[in-house]
Amino acid sequence: MICIGLFGLITAKIIIHESAGFFDSVTIFEKEAEIGGVWRAGQIYPGLASNSPARTYEIPGFKYPEAQRKTGSHVSAESINAYLKSFSRTYGLEHHISFETLVSSIFWDRKTSLWTLSLQQGPKTFNKSFKFLVICNGMYHEPNLPGIVSISDSFTGKMFHSRNVGAHSVREQLSGSLHNLVVGAGKSALDLATALARQAWAESKSKCPHVTLLYRKPHWLSPRVIIRSSVFFERVMFSRFVNAWLPFSEHPDRFHRWSAQSSLGKICTHAIFALIEDDFIKGCGQQDLPLTVPDYPIKQALSGALHVEPLGYLNLVRDGKITILQGELRSMKGSTVTIRTRSNEQKQLKVDSIVWATGYTLGPFRNIAFNGFAYSLLNPTVAYVSAHWIADYFSGNLYIPSSSVVQKGKLKNWTTLPPRALTTIRYRSILCLAEKYFWCPWSKRYTHWLTCHTIRRSTYSGHGASHRTCSWIKVQSYTLCKRMVQANVSTDIFYATCGENGSKF
Repeated sequence: MICIGLFGLITAKIIIHESAGFFDSVTIFEKEAEIGGVWRAGQIYPGLASNSPARTYEIPGFKYPEAQRKTGSHVSAESINAYLKSFSRTYGLEHHISFETLVSSIFWDRKTSLWTLSLQQGPKTFNKSFKFLVICNGMYHEPNLPGIVSISDSFTGKMFHSRNVGAHSVREQLSGSLHNLVVGAGKSALDLATALARQAWAESKSKCPHVTLLYRKPHWLSPRVIIRSSVFFERVMFSRFVNAWLPFSEHPDRFHRWSAQSSLGKICTHAIFALIEDDFIKGCGQQDLPLTVPDYPIKQALSGALHVEPLGYLNLVRDGKITILQGELRSMKGSTVTIRTRSNEQKQLKVDSIVWATGYTLGPFRNIAFNGFAYSLLNPTVAYVSAHWIADYFSGNLYIPSSSVVQKGKLKNWTTLPPRALTTIRYRSILCLAEKYFWCPWSKRYTHWLTCHTIRRSTYSGHGASHRTCSWIKVQSYTLCKRMVQANVSTDIFYATCGENGSKF
């Protein structure tokens, strides 16, 4: 295995402890000196917290301390780091990890049918061969920098990527700047702009720094409490009620066919999402801040581009401590940058420091698997399902359809889903999370429609018809959920996953 972040830890635990001893040995290579990936101590910074509510960012079968599991709460980066370390200690994973080991190349040997890894530990280089290989380096590894950076030699200010802000020296330099430019519209960009405007890392707050936030378009912000501040976000957004109005792939039942295909159903669907958009805007208090409101429908953001508002962010914009510019950077010279706004105006700004919160680049084989490419609002659960599928595939317990079958299913079923969901390598592992339907008694069916249901041995659990998943995933989801119940693994399957069409295990 390569990398030991969130997805790596979960995959290692499944392969080592839940694969019926199929693997003789498991070795994990990690180039850093500690576990955690994006949540390792050297990567996080004060004020950083999960974008997802706590109970949606929890590994199945391994709960956060109860104080951190309150509905609506978001876990601090320091607490997530401690949680992942506790998970590693509990399952003895560190005994399998080779830290500070860089995998410089991977080679498939056809003669031996083995993967050969070229490794580097300090000045020492060596090779090792393995029958199976899992890569868990995720999506947040190689910084994505705009092309303008490569021709910015004349810029005299300081430039950092958001992944480097975990270093104390970088935060120290940023806190000393009076004119900061943050480029990006994602969660990291908003977090960093807020922290800089609040002087969160400054030893002395006598200075009055100004922050400019530059992006092409904003993303949807979610208030922590929605429906006019009456219900926590996750109780509704992961409900089957909201899920029922989203696009589907296979032929749906009568209700979903009506909601998606009839004229009245389309009107209702549009009205429901219009109400959600209005509630989000008013819940965050964005009515007087049009530059923070997206011009695309919110249902397009449910595949991942949905961010919880950083505390104080909008007030800082309102107070003028954060200035938003919608446009793109055109040139950098000396301490001045030139920006072309959306209205085609040219603006010049004096800048001491630039933070590129512009995301990451993504840097397919026999007996190789990837875990960490499936972004979701339920990352730990996605990792859990993917890890089981990887272990079952390697041990011969999981049938993988041929590429022609996958392509046929893709063309038939997935054309209405977000484009990035169509990658063959995932086999739709993202959607399987939202489509695990569980059966419960009639007395609870409708109450469960808007609530959370917990998988445990004492419940009636089964797999029902899913209108947005291919048949192969239905079968695999059923198999996995059955194993979870048999293993007495208790985990919260959030709201959208409680269905009424299923059979008992």
